[in-house]
Amino acid sequence: MNNQPLISIIMNCFNGEKYLKEAIDSIINQTYNNWEIIFWDNLSTDNSATIVSQYNETRIRYYQSEKHTLLGEARDHALNKANAEWVAFLDVDDVWHENKLEKQVDLLSSNNEEIGFIYGRCEVIYSNFPKKNHIFKNGALLPSGDIFSQLLLENFIPFVSAIVNKEKFENLGGFDHKLQHSTDYSMFLKLAESYQVAVIQDVCCQYRVHETNLTNDLRIQGELESIAIVRSFLPKRDVKNALMYHQAGLAVAYLREGELVNFFKALLKKGVLYRFIIRFILAFKNRFISLST
Repeated sequence: MNNQPLISIIMNCFNGEKYLKEAIDSIINQTYNNWEIIFWDNLSTDNSATIVSQYNETRIRYYQSEKHTLLGEARDHALNKANAEWVAFLDVDDVWHENKLEKQVDLLSSNNEEIGFIYGRCEVIYSNFPKKNHIFKNGALLPSGDIFSQLLLENFIPFVSAIVNKEKFENLGGFDHKLQHSTDYSMFLKLAESYQVAVIQDVCCQYRVHETNLTNDLRIQGELESIAIVRSFLPKRDVKNALMYHQAGLAVAYLREGELVNFFKALLKKGVLYRFIIRFILAFKNRFISLST
């Protein structure tokens, strides 16, 4: 596969030793071999660096940040080190299926100038509650082509599943250094506004939910950042409606965390109540499905 395009795989790490080896092994075991890992260590204090150093693999390039930064800045620094036209992202607690890259590279062709990114289906796995494991959007046809309006309403792209055209993304401004949670949503919306999106319908990866990646602050901060990201696309069509859905999502986050004053403030914004009811029903439905599978 030496004549196939190089894929730069960005791994941003801060104290990710628990699942790191499993994540790296899922890259090593890919059926597609023309890749490099850009491992960006955001000043970890655990054994992450030691785990990486144990791999006798020239395709792994380790970098340590001079200072600890927000995730948006850390992702941008790592992206600057990538040599490839196409960039994939694997967080240190997630896993790829062995043919993930091969299937996505097969979609690339001579007319891929129109494609901003390619994504696929994802299995959500719970470290402490395996009975809740489920396939995201199982049974639904994942959208492709012009998906910008749909994406405004909800970030349905699993970050772990995507490969992105590096030059196109950088030309649109790259990662926002101020973001600490929703870097992926910002990236996908920027690209989907200007380019077509391709998809593989198969499950190609696993996103892991565990005790440190769903903290209270992250849930709320993620919704606040999503609102700011969507608002940045005003006055484009569909943005105002999308903002009400994200305000409803913020109300859900406040309710889940018991912040009732902020919950009612978010709920009382114009147009939010109806969309809150929809999001609450969908959240309950998804929780029921995950518990029963």
